[in-house]
Amino acid sequence: MEKDEKDLNFEKKLNDISESIRQSDSEHEKKLLQTRYYEKLVLKTSEGKEITFNNVFITVERNKEGDMEYHFRWAKENEQGEMTIDEKMMAKQNGDVYLADNVRNDQLLKEYLENSKIDMKSILAENDKQKGRLLAVADEENEREEERDKEKEAEEQPKNEEQEEKKAEEDLKKDDEEIEISKFRRIKDNHLQERMPKVFNNSSDYAIAYSATLGSFVVLEAKEEINEKGELSKTWKVNENVQTAGTNYRSIISADARGEKLERKVPYALLRTNDSQKEIAITLEAQNYGELDIETVDVMPCQERFARPVRVQGEGIEGQESLDRRMIYERSGTSDGVNAAEHDAVHGAIEEEKEKKESGENIDPSQITEETPITIPGVTYEEGEEFSYGDLAKIKGETVQDLVREKGQDNEKFIAEAKTIYEQKSAEAKEQGMKLKDYIKIFLLRSSTRSNDDDAKVLGPSDSRYYW
Repeated sequence: MEKDEKDLNFEKKLNDISESIRQSDSEHEKKLLQTRYYEKLVLKTSEGKEITFNNVFITVERNKEGDMEYHFRWAKENEQGEMTIDEKMMAKQNGDVYLADNVRNDQLLKEYLENSKIDMKSILAENDKQKGRLLAVADEENEREEERDKEKEAEEQPKNEEQEEKKAEEDLKKDDEEIEISKFRRIKDNHLQERMPKVFNNSSDYAIAYSATLGSFVVLEAKEEINEKGELSKTWKVNENVQTAGTNYRSIISADARGEKLERKVPYALLRTNDSQKEIAITLEAQNYGELDIETVDVMPCQERFARPVRVQGEGIEGQESLDRRMIYERSGTSDGVNAAEHDAVHGAIEEEKEKKESGENIDPSQITEETPITIPGVTYEEGEEFSYGDLAKIKGETVQDLVREKGQDNEKFIAEAKTIYEQKSAEAKEQGMKLKDYIKIFLLRSSTRSNDDDAKVLGPSDSRYYW
């Protein structure tokens, strides 16, 4: 292997480790400042003890209290061939040392480090002097510079996007394609080619847009080339590997960047590609002020569609799929061209949907009316005796819309309360020898008049928590 190829592979590993740590730190309100790789690191404690680590990554991080932390990490492959990051110890700014759970039984580390203090600034400085020990450093941006860059990017982004959109339209017109575009948004993800090698390549820039003339969403591509004047220039064109399409109503099962949340949704459009098992989902997310979002979609043999997020202009690194999640998909293996991890995720989501449907949790809120029965686990209604949203709303003195909101905020609490009220009213109706529906009508009449003592005797005891 040539030296430059070795350097590229190592640089990729260093960047992957930095990316994974950066995302993890963000979740724990930490900030990655630097990733350092030592082929050999000699560590001396305050007691004069010395221990040597080989091929160690030191990540310098700032915690939410503002103190520095130094984490000792190793990159290795597990039995499935997945790259994992193993942390064995951490040193704090004050010199305290903490061993990770997976090495607490390591007698050598305990002997050297337990109840010791280490000065990491001095240790790093001393090792940096020794030739061949420090092989690479990946510096993060200075915090103040980063904030300024973010502010500058936020100010320049609309202008830059507008310029790129205008250039794209001009480039398309030069190719005799009178395509007016709007909702233009650049794609910033670094891993599209890995997911869709037949559709994307690493040497081009990409964007998504809506074309009013085509009545379709489109994927645009720009590649730097030498023009007629011998100058390096970038020209936008429609990516021919992606078909144009308008709206449709096929649903997808969409994963978040960390693969921890799955939700079924209907995108504005599903664009077919030159690979029959790959599609592109386009959505307009309300929380992004109507901006276009894009997901890559893998079509399963069962015709379910699994979607993975794509980072776009204006999103930080958190908008890009995490390294750990990406490696799970890449290394899980395929069967009949289907990714095993994606297949398991899809069918796990389908099973969860079935369970939620049985419990009434996943009813479309927009379809709930006064007549809609409340699905209560373990309760089977007699025909015509369903306990409805309208019944519960009137008993509680609320509207159906109030109930829908309560259900959305905490479904378990909503169902538990509905079950309590249903069982109480059913028991009271049975005591009076009445059907539940008739009993509720009488109860509601009593609740509105509060003046008929005979009705009060029929109704039995009331519960002020729900009724008064």
